[in-house]
Amino acid sequence: MNPEVIKYLQKASDCLSDAAYLLDGNRLEASCNRSYYAIFDAIQAILVSENITTKTHQGTHNKFRELFIKTKILPPELNEILSESFNSRQGSDYENDFDISVDDTARILKEANWFVEVISEYLRKDDSKN
Repeated sequence: MNPEVIKYLQKASDCLSDAAYLLDGNRLEASCNRSYYAIFDAIQAILVSENITTKTHQGTHNKFRELFIKTKILPPELNEILSESFNSRQGSDYENDFDISVDDTARILKEANWFVEVISEYLRKDDSKN
């Protein structure tokens, strides 16, 4: 696997660990942030594996959807998870009155774990073909 892909997957894993730690400490907004960035780093890994770079979060999301969701290479549920985690991150980072429950934060983290695992598995399978 490309060293840059490995770095992005490690960053995603670290973000998931951070999100779990923050959730345990009832730091819900920060946990949402880390869950989203785990997803974002996993997307960066899969795009880098295809030699694709993007400049913005929206560009990253759009390219991922175009190449992996619309083509049905990856499950469509990933698109919903991406959208919800991004919206939660936006709210937690930029809205003073953002409110999220422990249950919703835990669900976002669980979905982020699954998202990263799906991409990691895809990259392992893709790597074994080469």
